Amino acid sequence: MQLYKKKPHIQIICTIGPTSQSEKIMRGLIRAGADALRINLSHTPFPLAIQLLARMRAISKKIPIIIDTQGKETRIMAPDGKPLILKKNERISIVPFGIRVKEKSLWITRLEILELIPKKSKIFLDDNQIVLSPDTKRDTRKGIRSYIVTTGGTISVPKNIRLEKKMEPKSMLTDMDRATIKKSLSYGISEVSLSYVNDAQDVQEARTFIGKKKIRVTSKIETEKALRNLEELIKASDAIFIDRNDLGTEIGYEKIPLIQKFITQRCASAGMEIFVATHILESMIKKNKPTRGEANDIINLVLDGVDGLVLSSETAIGENPVLIVKTLKKLIQQGEFILHHKEKAPLADVIGRLQDLNYL
Repeated sequence: MQLYKKKPHIQIICTIGPTSQSEKIMRGLIRAGADALRINLSHTPFPLAIQLLARMRAISKKIPIIIDTQGKETRIMAPDGKPLILKKNERISIVPFGIRVKEKSLWITRLEILELIPKKSKIFLDDNQIVLSPDTKRDTRKGIRSYIVTTGGTISVPKNIRLEKKMEPKSMLTDMDRATIKKSLSYGISEVSLSYVNDAQDVQEARTFIGKKKIRVTSKIETEKALRNLEELIKASDAIFIDRNDLGTEIGYEKIPLIQKFITQRCASAGMEIFVATHILESMIKKNKPTRGEANDIINLVLDGVDGLVLSSETAIGENPVLIVKTLKKLIQQGEFILHHKEKAPLADVIGRLQDLNYL
């Protein structure tokens, strides 16, 4: 099922965050070439997500809106994603995502997992660089757990947690996922993107919850389980989305280039749309120009046949989100130019053709 009309160009999806959530910037993103706007629920509390939906629809009745779920993985982050320094031996509370308390705290995406964690169990964050031990001297309040920092560090964006005893949520969607999707249906969203999806059963759970609405469901490939179940996910989904950051953490960054090409080719042969996200123009979060490596990466993605590129942190927290979209648009056009003339002439003649067009 393809709800987006097949476009002659590579689609650009922009994630909306602190530096891009004003109407002025979102309008600028659309004018610069954004084909869809994305709300990432792993970084956006429920009230803000609803505000953004209303703002997007006030700007455009037609722009596709994507809801990216928190998904099956349990993650912990600093409130609002702002850097939080955890010092050894200090007390820290863990509370449900989006809840604000007076004491120093962290947000957890899965309340049901928090309540199931054994009271004597430690929590390990950020590849075990941060360790939290239970605060046995403080009573556990409903929905809040108190811990002592054993090994300190800095945390901001969501980090996967590791427990002494592995625990996995039964449901694909968090309570916040369900609440946001339900509310967003009235705003005419186009797509729900599933984070940490493992198999076709996870996709079906999401479809059942969405109901008969014509909303497409995209599977994000960011775990080894999803990679092993790629064939069934292609059959069950409306599009595939490669999250290079989380997948790289799971299987090793050195494997991403080859795996990315394999997934792209497999999706192309199955007639499935394929999108790639993370580290597209990461350097432009702070700078006004991409690195040569980023430019080369984007051109190669276009030549490999991807249907779209997803800007994550770049447009969510980048200092100049509109410039980032303009830059990506320009690079995509270069790749599409090569593809167009490659189809018209043998590869060996492409350079000559470019010279004829005064490209070189």
